Formats: sequence, C-alpha cells, structure tokens
Amino acid sequence: MTQPTNQNTTVIGPDAHFKGEMSFDGAAKILGTFDGSITSKGEISVGQGATCNATVHAARVVVDGTVNGDVQGDELIELNNGAKVTGDITAGNLVVVEGASFEGHCKVGPNAGVKRVAPAPAQPVTERPRIETRSMRPASVASESAASPGAATAAVARATAGAAGNTSWLKGEATSKDEQNAA
Repeated sequence: MTQPTNQNTTVIGPDAHFKGEMSFDGAAKILGTFDGSITSKGEISVGQGATCNATVHAARVVVDGTVNGDVQGDELIELNNGAKVTGDITAGNLVVVEGASFEGHCKVGPNAGVKRVAPAPAQPVTERPRIETRSMRPASVASESAASPGAATAAVARATAGAAGNTSWLKGEATSKDEQNAA
C-alpha cells in the first residue's frame, strides 16, 4: 500500500460514522463509514473494512476498502487487493492490484478531464500515463506483512485529527457505532 506523503494524517476511526462534506489540506485516512463528499489537496486513503458512500476527489486516492461513488485522483488512484469501487474513476495514473474490484467508467491520463483540487504548476507531459496491475504472489504477501510489522502502529501513533499544519474541516454529523447501536 502507498503510504501518505504527509506525516500529519487525519484519521477517521473504525467506530466513526460521518455524513456530510469533509475537506483536507493534507492527508486523511478513512477507517470507518462516511456518506457525502470528501476532498483533499493531499492523499485520501480508504482503509480495509471502511465504507465510503461518497464522491472522493484528491491529489492521490488509495483504496483498500469500499467506495460507492465517483473517485477522482489528480495524480493517482490505487486500488489494492480487496478494494471495491462502484462508480466512475478519473485519474492521472491508475494502479489496480490483483484482487481489486471496479465497476464503472474509467478515464486515465492527461486528457482524462482531471480537474485539480488545488492549483499546481504546469508541467510538460514527458511520459505516458501509467496503468498497471500487480499480481499478489504468496511470497510477496508474506514479505510485505513481515517487512515492517510496527509500521501500522507507528502510522497511527503519528496520526492526529487536525494536526498542526494539516487544516481540515467537517460539515455534517458524526456518530460512533456505540451511539448507533443504542438508537
């Protein structure tokens, strides 16, 4: 899985349920449930077990969970093993790992109609857009999980909601799974 490029990552926990609009200046990782619209100037990561019934627009989008809605990644969209996307994809580059599921229309490349979240300096296109698939072999799966067993813990320890230098805003409502079960 691609790691967020910004060390300040806002995390929406696995027991959280949000409805509405969320916007981030930096990276965000969704581990719970979200309904609405998400935008980011950085990376949005939809974690394994997470569900987004939303439109997602960011510079980079990494999906390990489920997204029901259109996904736009100005630079990259990565669908990892176990990802499920139902909706249209528009991306500068697209990576689909074996085991990912996608249902919808797909536009990839500099002429795909990508509209940037934030203005970026104009750069000449020097290479063709990348579309690749990756095969997950048993040896590579074992080496990935054994490579850094503490990486997830370190990432969670670093992650704080609204960390300094990472402006985020939320419009809508939030409930935990405990509150939903009590209702």
